[in-house]
Amino acid sequence: MGLLVTNDGCLCLEDLLNIQSQTSVVQTRSHAKDSIVADASSMEDQKLEFSEDSAAKWMDASGEVELQPVEAGDQFIKGFGTVMARWVEATANVRTDGAKRVTFFHSVRPPTLKVQDYLARIRKYFLASDECYVMALVYIDRVGKIDPAMTVCELNVHRLLVISAMLAAKFHDDVYYSNNYYAKVGGLSLKEVNALEAKFLRMLDWKVFVAPEEYQLYHDLVCQATLVEPEPEP
Repeated sequence: MGLLVTNDGCLCLEDLLNIQSQTSVVQTRSHAKDSIVADASSMEDQKLEFSEDSAAKWMDASGEVELQPVEAGDQFIKGFGTVMARWVEATANVRTDGAKRVTFFHSVRPPTLKVQDYLARIRKYFLASDECYVMALVYIDRVGKIDPAMTVCELNVHRLLVISAMLAAKFHDDVYYSNNYYAKVGGLSLKEVNALEAKFLRMLDWKVFVAPEEYQLYHDLVCQATLVEPEPEP
């Protein structure tokens, strides 16, 4: 199956997860193929356009019940790193003129530190709640859809990770650190972190809220794409 790319050359997360889910099913879970592929493919039809006024509610027999997102946990973090690494590999195979445009998030050469190791470093020293990493993934996918040049690749993945995780921590957590601290963790200068943060926020139009439905969607599909069972709700 070929890679799915939008007309503007953007390889979105939904395309990657759809591909990876189907591949994993064929290789290791053929008996569950129909159900997993159906879940992954359903992203084509689901709208990820939410606002802060969106009602995070669903109806059951007892009436209106608030939808509570599941916690991310170690399993999701592991899957997150794997998905980001696969995203880099997939993008390398479908580079287009639009996606080749260099942005402020692109480094001169690929960093030597593996994506999974860089994410582990961020998680160790940021001390942010694990939910921030689901939100970071949402942010990364959003900016890639806004500007194809921001699609995850080997030159920008590290900066996208550190800036998106930093913004998620600032928005979601009650306690967070200074940009100077985050810069040291990420291996960047304070001036660079400040500039990247401002550019990232402007691209998002300052819309950093992630609705429970959107959070749940990204969390579950990453777990499915990496063949990791979603952690049960507390």
